[in-house]
Amino acid sequence: MNEKIQWGRGGWHNQDEIGSSGKWQTFRIYYDGVSGSKNEAGPWILSTSLPGIKSELGHFKDIETAKAKAEFLWKYWLEKAGK
Repeated sequence: MNEKIQWGRGGWHNQDEIGSSGKWQTFRIYYDGVSGSKNEAGPWILSTSLPGIKSELGHFKDIETAKAKAEFLWKYWLEKAGK
């Protein structure tokens, strides 16, 4: 398993940011079109498929902030999982 997340585009209309480790999709950042513009925290949602962590990790103002949170969480998860 890689220690760094590779980011690419995917999802509906190729608008989502998909974070992968090898073939395993670990994170997804997508726009919340329903309440995103009204949400004070921001319109971008970060979600994960990592075992032991809740799937939706919150709203963010921009993609870069969400990616930073994902990178932090990935390192934390690897540390706790024993790599």
